[in-house]
Amino acid sequence: MYSTAYISSADWNDTRFFRDDFDALAREARGELDTARRAELYHDMAMMVRENRQGIVFGVPAALIPAAAIALLAISVNLVADWVLRHTTDLKGGRRG
Repeated sequence: MYSTAYISSADWNDTRFFRDDFDALAREARGELDTARRAELYHDMAMMVRENRQGIVFGVPAALIPAAAIALLAISVNLVADWVLRHTTDLKGGRRG
């Protein structure tokens, strides 16, 4: 989960969580063979996420915020296109009047 949701370079980092020290811990934890040390590294990573949870967008808002932005953009484009069509006769084949 940390590799897909919280690492700065992850494609699915919708949380916008960017910390170089977190990324370094994640790299170290993935390569650690000692299970006790690995658990300690993941615990440290969990504490970083927990300490920064106010700045991380989770759950429904993480999906709704970009969706609302896309919807607003689509509505704006449609309103502009409609205005252009109403004020330009060449695009709709009508007469200016």
